[in-house]
Amino acid sequence: MLKKVLIPKSKKVIFIITSVVAVVLLLVVASYFLPQIVDNETHATSSKKFQGFIEAQEIEVSAQDILKHKTRPVRLKIIRKLDVDEYDEIKGVGKYDYLSWSYYEALITYDFSKNKTLDESIIISQFGNEEWQMKGDPLLGIDQEYVMFLIQNKKTDGYWGAYLGKESVYDIVKEKDGEFLYKRGIALPIPNNEKYYKMDKKDVVTTNPENPVAYSQKITKTDLVALLKDQKNSTDVK
Repeated sequence: MLKKVLIPKSKKVIFIITSVVAVVLLLVVASYFLPQIVDNETHATSSKKFQGFIEAQEIEVSAQDILKHKTRPVRLKIIRKLDVDEYDEIKGVGKYDYLSWSYYEALITYDFSKNKTLDESIIISQFGNEEWQMKGDPLLGIDQEYVMFLIQNKKTDGYWGAYLGKESVYDIVKEKDGEFLYKRGIALPIPNNEKYYKMDKKDVVTTNPENPVAYSQKITKTDLVALLKDQKNSTDVK
């Protein structure tokens, strides 16, 4: 036989209030942690396979657009690609940037603007990720070296990026005849050198066979130094 237990009215009120408070606290805690759990599950289960190209409005770019803009031309080596969880630690990176951007730890070994050898660690950004990329601009390769014309959108940002993306990037390729710079995007004019290894958009497979780079130019470090010197002289004259 069940025994009926009588609870005083005052205790009933306290019990009801306590229950309501407990439910409210539970909902608050759940609302805080649930989005984080969903985000983590999304990151963990998302496919890392290449899905396709990012649809973006194309803009006309000239060689002068790149050369006249104040940038920092450097040689660097990509050390590693940062994990999504590390993005929050980079100053200036947005909450949802992982959806369309990749960030790398890189080491600057030479600054052409200062003619100086360096050992400077920085963070590099690139538009695109494993799943979605700009056509002709696959992800940067780990342990690969590049020459980039770098900029910072804000001086307070904790990362750098290539000005206009692939338009300011050279892949450094070592061949039997020496070391060459393969230009992504538009070719840049080499002063006093009509034969600056023009390439007819020859596709070369890099980090993604489904999105090879269409290189426009193949030059030497000497050619690049001459280009930068010529640009500096023309700027000084003005």
